[in-house]
Amino acid sequence: MTEGELRIHGDAGDFAAGALPGDMEGMTGGTLTIHGNACTRLADRMRRGTLLVSGDAGDFAASHLVADTVCIGGKVGAHLGYGMRRGTVLLMQTPARIGPTFTEGGHGYDVFWRLFSRMLARESPPFASLDAGSLPRRYASDVAVDGRGKLLIAKS
Repeated sequence: MTEGELRIHGDAGDFAAGALPGDMEGMTGGTLTIHGNACTRLADRMRRGTLLVSGDAGDFAASHLVADTVCIGGKVGAHLGYGMRRGTVLLMQTPARIGPTFTEGGHGYDVFWRLFSRMLARESPPFASLDAGSLPRRYASDVAVDGRGKLLIAKS
């Protein structure tokens, strides 16, 4: 997908918004909304665009994420953001485990959060509960590869 908007009213399989076998990049633009669950390798090597998942995501979600935005309303499997270089991953639920190469902290993103949370609240039901005034926990992405991305965990 390079541009446009696609809505899936149900579940998506492995590698949704991810790279096809032999490709270096996954989704490179547009908006993909999944009103259900996604399987393994969601957004693998995704480069640009916005991905919204109302339900759960499997193992290796946002693995090798190059850039842009992945929002997951449900639970995530193991190895979230493995090899993630840049981009933003927003989780509505705290994962069972955050990898050891993610570091907590960061400040100065309150304006971004107010705009981002309001935009998401209009897009998909699980994100309607986001509070623009309550900053999420923020982690720097996988510092083993670059660490310029963000993992945001919304406060319940």
